[in-house]
Amino acid sequence: MKWCIVGISQYIDENISDLIGVENSVEKLNMALTKDIEISTKDILILSNETRDEIIQKMGEFLEKAEGEDFVFYFCGHGMKAGKELYMFATNTSSILDPDLTASAPFKLTAYHGACIIIQALEQYFCQTQDTPIQDGFIETICRTVICSLKMLKKDMDNGNARGQLLWAGALVTNRILGRGKEAPWMAGPLGNIIEEKAGLDYTTGIAITFPKYMMVCYKDCLPLFVQFAMNVMNVNPERKRDNQIAREGAEALQKIFDDLGLAHSLKELGKDFTSYEEFREEIDAYAAKGVISKEDLQEIVQLSIG
Repeated sequence: MKWCIVGISQYIDENISDLIGVENSVEKLNMALTKDIEISTKDILILSNETRDEIIQKMGEFLEKAEGEDFVFYFCGHGMKAGKELYMFATNTSSILDPDLTASAPFKLTAYHGACIIIQALEQYFCQTQDTPIQDGFIETICRTVICSLKMLKKDMDNGNARGQLLWAGALVTNRILGRGKEAPWMAGPLGNIIEEKAGLDYTTGIAITFPKYMMVCYKDCLPLFVQFAMNVMNVNPERKRDNQIAREGAEALQKIFDDLGLAHSLKELGKDFTSYEEFREEIDAYAAKGVISKEDLQEIVQLSIG
């Protein structure tokens, strides 16, 4: 059996964000194959940060030597799904903001990716660094625009302008320029990872479930920004309300929008048989050790995510 492992962590196009952890994933898989399964290194091809043509050429040369053997292909990097087609991004892939390319995507897939844009914007927003009106203003505008676009697409998937706005929002969010100077920790992915593997979820479903719960639990950690988000994005009326109440209502309002869009609210809603955060103890401990969110808060987030 031949193995081809492709890992792409660096992208030439500034609109496509570089990825953290790709090299580690490739290395762990290679170690498992060579040490645990004892597959010969000559039967494994590893390609890192190669262009499309380089991948095709080197895989072709490798497969010529396979002589009818079984072949396993593993890819770690950015990609996309358009209809039934799956696309993997090489290091020289260019972003094309053409809404016609997303016309065949069903609404549910579009809604999850829209939620992903909002979450990836907000993880660059909620942090201890304040007095950043330019970055905050861009992020708030992106969130409002994505929410509005998803509501329009729910009614009419032929709305090309709404799909185009999602593409622009995604391009601005993924290059991480919105968080420059704020030093916000990478949070959404690791949060989703706590429940993803055991529950058998993909990335977008995992973060769509866990991130609103994070907002409901951890709003006190950077309360002024949660209040600002609640008023500027979710239109929470602050009259006669304490800051804690305003922030909490903002988090709940975003959760309601996700619910209205048909996104999964909890693992229970998906028919996953979990009852307690204790079933995710190792994953919680691993993330708590990073010092981004306390262990107690992570336990509450996971419990709310279970449902």
